[in-house]
Amino acid sequence: ARFLITDLAYKRQQEVISLYVGKSGAMELKQCQMIVEKALQAGHWVHLHAVHDCPDILLNLLVSINGAKVMNSNFRLWLSCEPVDTFPSAVLQSCLKICTDSPRAIPGQS
Repeated sequence: ARFLITDLAYKRQQEVISLYVGKSGAMELKQCQMIVEKALQAGHWVHLHAVHDCPDILLNLLVSINGAKVMNSNFRLWLSCEPVDTFPSAVLQSCLKICTDSPRAIPGQS
C-alpha cells in the first residue's frame, strides 16, 4: 500500500508523511495526532502504517477530523492495516476502503 500511496502522491505533487503507528505509547500517539492535525490544515497526505495494532488512535483521529474548524481540501488520511475484528466500525463507516493483496503464484510458474 505504501508504494501505491507514494506513487499517487508524486503524480499529484502532494507531500506524504508516513508514520508507523504499531503498538505505540501515549507519547507517540499524541505526536501522531498533532502531525495529522497539522496536515489537515496544510493539505498534506498522511499514511499511518499498522493501525490494526492501535485502534484507539483511530477514534481520536476521527473525532479530531470531524471536529476540525479548518480543513484543507487536499488533505488525505491513508490507513494501512491487517484485517482484525477490533477495528472501530465508526472508522470503517466513514472511509473509502481499498483492499490490496499480494499476488498469488500463477499455476505452472515458479
